Amino acid sequence: MRGDTTENNKDVVPPALNVILGAAWIALFSVRWICIPLLLASRLATSNLVADLDDRVLIRVYLILVAITILVVVLRLMRRAARPPNTDDLR
Repeated sequence: MRGDTTENNKDVVPPALNVILGAAWIALFSVRWICIPLLLASRLATSNLVADLDDRVLIRVYLILVAITILVVVLRLMRRAARPPNTDDLR
């Protein structure tokens, strides 16, 4: 039923945000560990540019994604702990 979505919903964020969070992790890792080495191999980027990119941009994106991911996990755990136990299993 649509009326009980707030109480029985197991997830703390909408499914679309879960997809976006997962896609952000995949994009971050693919940029850092696939695209950057290819740019270095083709000499389109220098090692100094990559070091600056790591230090200034990517580390901040990693930290933001880690913080959001930890927040979502903690909220899920809190929601699971706050849910009353299922009494049908005890019978």
